[in-house]
Amino acid sequence: MKHLFTLLAATIPAFAAQSQSEVSVKFAFMNEEQPFALNETITSLGGVDYNVQDVAFYISRIEVVHDGGQVLELDTNTVLYVNHPHNSVELGELNLTNIEGIRFMVGVPMYLNHLDISQYPENHPLSYQSPPMHWGWSAGYMHFIITGNGDNNGDGTPTEMFQLHCLGDNNTQAVDITTVATVYQDGSQEIILNVNIDQWLEGFNPGTVGTHHGSNGVNAAAMDNVTDNPVFTSPVNASVTETDLIDVRVAQQTTATIVSWDEQVKAATYRLTNAEGRVIASGTCAGAELRFEDLTTGLHFVQLFSGKQNLLGTAKWIVP
Repeated sequence: MKHLFTLLAATIPAFAAQSQSEVSVKFAFMNEEQPFALNETITSLGGVDYNVQDVAFYISRIEVVHDGGQVLELDTNTVLYVNHPHNSVELGELNLTNIEGIRFMVGVPMYLNHLDISQYPENHPLSYQSPPMHWGWSAGYMHFIITGNGDNNGDGTPTEMFQLHCLGDNNTQAVDITTVATVYQDGSQEIILNVNIDQWLEGFNPGTVGTHHGSNGVNAAAMDNVTDNPVFTSPVNASVTETDLIDVRVAQQTTATIVSWDEQVKAATYRLTNAEGRVIASGTCAGAELRFEDLTTGLHFVQLFSGKQNLLGTAKWIVP
């Protein structure tokens, strides 16, 4: 399903020629850094066995960071629905070249949270969903739901039902992720993010937490986990594929980071950015190696370009 958005162009000058790209986001549902299937027995951070029968959430107020810290803000009325296993959403045709991060709010914003659900067309994210995401016009939409069974007696078999239906205008949470996109041969770009359900349920015992519908207590704490814990993360292998034709290697020394690639590949220019998407350094490539000294602590990205400014490869690393 295609969504059309009104884009607010950033005023920061572009560092690379921008073009229209079809952009999507894929949310990989994880537990303890491993993918899981619905109704599969998995283990919580507290060591309790449980399973997940349904899990879903909304995202809204979406912004894409790109090309040296520029920001594209999608239409503020856009709300997207994500569940397991339907975990991909399309952002539409965006005017950008290199994606550097994404920001969004988990939940439905207050100005859309109490409208008449029957007025939306059948395929609209705010229309009726399965599992249901709406609790009536007064309470509004459930920002996040999860239903499953937990092991309540230590026998390794999850039989005790738990259910969180997280409501409340004050329980939406902001997410800001630095990441790169996977670029495909047709020019489309896909942002892949992990959704760490074990982190979302941190502090709860699935075998004893029980059933909760509302905006306070357990539900509020679950939504707080979005900002207090690494619920949404960028995979360690998030990178450009297919068009990423070269292997970019990173070697960290005591005072410097060495980035290198095959000498047969003629990279013309490079760009180094930090976790905020700000350009730290850029220039020409004299050979098949770059040396960066005295980098600040945190995440860094390097991008290599051909003489025609086509992206050849990327690498990222963390300076301790």
